[in-house]
Amino acid sequence: MNQFKKKNIQRLFYALHIYLIKCYFIYFFDISMKENVTSTDHTAAGSCMMCVCVCVCVVASPVSDGNGVLHWRADSFPVFMRGLEYKDNSLYVQQDGYYYIFSKIAHLENCNFFKHQVMQRTERYSSKAIELMQSSRFICVPNKSQWRGNSYLGGIFQLFKGDGVFVKVNNSSQVHGEVYENFFGAFMV
Repeated sequence: MNQFKKKNIQRLFYALHIYLIKCYFIYFFDISMKENVTSTDHTAAGSCMMCVCVCVCVVASPVSDGNGVLHWRADSFPVFMRGLEYKDNSLYVQQDGYYYIFSKIAHLENCNFFKHQVMQRTERYSSKAIELMQSSRFICVPNKSQWRGNSYLGGIFQLFKGDGVFVKVNNSSQVHGEVYENFFGAFMV
């Protein structure tokens, strides 16, 4: 494995490690708050362990069909999934709640506009795609044919059972092809 891939895999695991630590602290904060509110109701705090929903996907090849919606692999290491369903290039929520949604895309900066979006599809809006987050950039460096940049999006959103989230870019040919440099996921907070 070349040094570049090894470094990117280490970065991915570092990022996932941080997310899981945040999830751990949020979970125990939630339990301690419930115990302070009702110390006699142990089932409310104990059942919260079943609420942990998490999924992380890495980009697939080809990255898109041309519509800008990125394809993801939900069947390879280090992908894991619990409480969310992956289908049709989207993550579907199986339980109402607040979710931290994140996406990182490595892209080429070659004097072209690049737009990275996380979208939501929900029945409450006639299943039309709604933009949750976006990052746009245009960088043109003289005398440099191609630079690489990164776009990272992350935020907490209230989602309901059946809602789907997906990642879209305006030009999938600018997405850098290294699998572990591009990821998308969510976890319940």
